[in-house]
Amino acid sequence: MALWWPCRSAVFQVFALLWLCSVQQALGDVCEPSNGTLLFDRYTSKLIPPERRFMLFASDTLGVNSKSVETLDFDHAKCIEAGNETVVIRPCNSSIVSQKWYQLHNQLVSIPIGKCIASEPNNFDTDLQLKNCRTGQPSQEWSCLHHNSTEVLLSSAGRFLAVSSGTVHTVDTKPANWRWKIADNSGKVLEKNPAAKRLCLTAASACPFPKQGVRSYFVTSDTALAKVMHPPKELVLKHLGDTIRMCYAVGNNILAVCPLGFVALGSQTKQHQEKTCLAGGVWSEQQPLHCVRRSCGRPDEGHHSTFIAERGYLYGDVVHYTCDAEYIPDRSSRICGPDGRWSGFALYCKHSCQFYLTGNSGTVTSPNYPQPYPASKNCEWKIEVEQGLRVVIWFRDFFIEPGSPFTGDCRHDVFYINDTIGNKIKQFCGSLYPESWIAA
Repeated sequence: MALWWPCRSAVFQVFALLWLCSVQQALGDVCEPSNGTLLFDRYTSKLIPPERRFMLFASDTLGVNSKSVETLDFDHAKCIEAGNETVVIRPCNSSIVSQKWYQLHNQLVSIPIGKCIASEPNNFDTDLQLKNCRTGQPSQEWSCLHHNSTEVLLSSAGRFLAVSSGTVHTVDTKPANWRWKIADNSGKVLEKNPAAKRLCLTAASACPFPKQGVRSYFVTSDTALAKVMHPPKELVLKHLGDTIRMCYAVGNNILAVCPLGFVALGSQTKQHQEKTCLAGGVWSEQQPLHCVRRSCGRPDEGHHSTFIAERGYLYGDVVHYTCDAEYIPDRSSRICGPDGRWSGFALYCKHSCQFYLTGNSGTVTSPNYPQPYPASKNCEWKIEVEQGLRVVIWFRDFFIEPGSPFTGDCRHDVFYINDTIGNKIKQFCGSLYPESWIAA
């Protein structure tokens, strides 16, 4: 980002700094892509700035007194140079770009052609070749055994890089005399290798784009606001301007979010994950955010009702309540919401106390008979018979709250017999009742 501002500051600076900005962009896009991804090409490698290029030379002299590799005797110091498709050894010359290299993690990239040194011990012509730089290629990964602060042994796939008879190749055992050293872009011998110039970094200096979990998504400037209304507002606003990048610098953050109604796998409340890029190229949260539907749990049982779930008790699922026989209302439904709660309430059913008798005979009983009937009930039986017939009622068992001992009027519970238009023609209470009643 340090190179971006000057490129926009003034018109006369655009052409001078466009190359540097392109370099920054190119270097930022080669950070641990997926396995097998092409990392570099001829164009990209040429964008590497001079200060990040180096020369790799071998010396059989433990102490190098010269300040420049170009003044070293070729018999005692040799530089690696990129050929057409192979690697050769030549007298060191800082003006030859084919002797300039760049380190990408544990790979050695040729500046002019953008390919990596690969160890191919089964090749009959030469066991060192230049191949397209790709991840997940063990033959392109070089590790280091430090002989001292300035000398290293380079190895790949268990074989060591060595110089003999004027050629460079790999051998099975550690070379006895030759050690590899680094010179900067101008050919100056680096007696003390700074971390940025070491051939093999122990860890990446930036974090790759993290893996995306199941059903989760990263919050960026392209994210619709309606999709991120459920996480904390301050956290969402912090990341709404983010962009997806191949590489993230140490200290950078990225926010992963579960959709509405989903939570992190193994949690009932976690709906987001903010990762921070740490030193060493690793994220603070190693595992991706996998999201599953939130659970509302088993809903409450209703009163004199039962429920049936369409699928289960997760977000979006529906349960249907049904009242027991002779209870009202008939049914209702509840849905599992995004907050992990069921909508509405469990169905509370009341006894309907509405009965219809249409046959030539039947039996009328109070609710819960022969047990006492519930309190606060208003029950009604409608009896219909064919035209020309009359209704005859026989009382077999009768006891309700008594009426007034003085007047006999029913003050509380009462049993009415009404005619077809609702007129009360008979009422009973207490335990006194006629043996039968015949409709007029």
